[in-house]
Amino acid sequence: MENEGAGTGEPGQTGSGAPEGGSPKGGSENDDKPITARQLKAALASQRVSFEEKLSAKDRELQAFKEGVGTREKRDEPKAYTKAQLKAAVDAGQITQEQADETWDAQRETQIRESARTEALNAVNEHATKERIDADLKSYKRLKPEILDTTSEERQEIEAEFKALRDRGMPNDLRTEFAAIRAVLGPLAKLEKAASASRSQESHEETGGGGEGKQKGGGGSGKKLHEHLTGENKAFYERGIKQGRYKDWDAVEAELKYARPSVRQRLGLPA
Repeated sequence: MENEGAGTGEPGQTGSGAPEGGSPKGGSENDDKPITARQLKAALASQRVSFEEKLSAKDRELQAFKEGVGTREKRDEPKAYTKAQLKAAVDAGQITQEQADETWDAQRETQIRESARTEALNAVNEHATKERIDADLKSYKRLKPEILDTTSEERQEIEAEFKALRDRGMPNDLRTEFAAIRAVLGPLAKLEKAASASRSQESHEETGGGGEGKQKGGGGSGKKLHEHLTGENKAFYERGIKQGRYKDWDAVEAELKYARPSVRQRLGLPA
C-alpha cells in the first residue's frame, strides 16, 4: 500500500500522524493563548496561600526557639543541694567527697555574696527613707511650730495619733511619728500652699494699707521683734498668750531677744 504507515484510519487521525486539529510538532494551540484575568488571580492567590503558610511555619519555629531558650535558661540555673543530698550522692558513688565539698563551698559563697548585696541595698534604701522623713519633719516644724509645744492642742492630737498607730503594730520610730503628724496636719503641699497664700495676703495688706500699718507697728519699721512675726509663727505665740504660756507680748519679746540665730531665721526675724 502506497499510503501504508501514513495513517491508521482511526477517527480523528490524519495522514500526518498528529491528532486532527493539533500541531504537527506535537504541541497545543492553547500554549500560545494569553492567560485570562481569572487564571492570573487564581495563580496569585495560590502563591499567597503558599507564602503565608511558609511565614506561619517560620513563626512557629521562632516561637519554639524562644520557648526552648527560656526553658534552657531556667534549666541552667544552678541547683542548691543540702548536705544530706551531697552525702547521698557520695555514698551512691555519683560524685567524690572532694566534689561534694567544693559544691557546698561554692553554694555558701554565693549565698553570702547575695546576702551582703541584699543588706547593702536595704541599708541604702533605709538611709534614703530616713533623709526624706527628716526633711519632711523639719518642714512640718517650720510651718507648724506649735507642734513643738507639748501643751498645744496640735501636739496632743499628734501624740494620741502616734499611740493609736503604735497600738496597731507600727514601730516606735520616725516613720510612725511622721505618719501621725501627717494624719493630724495634712499633706505638706497643702500647708505650703496655705502659708504662701498667707504671706501674700499680709504683704498686700502692708503695701496697700496706707498709714494704718505704721500706726499699728509703731512706725511700721517693726522695732520690736515680735512685730516681725507673720502667719503661723505669729499665730503660735497668740495661742501661747491665750493659753497662759506667755503673760503678754512683752513676755514673747523677752524670749525672742535671747533666741538663737537659727531660731530667729526660722521665725523670719531680723538677726
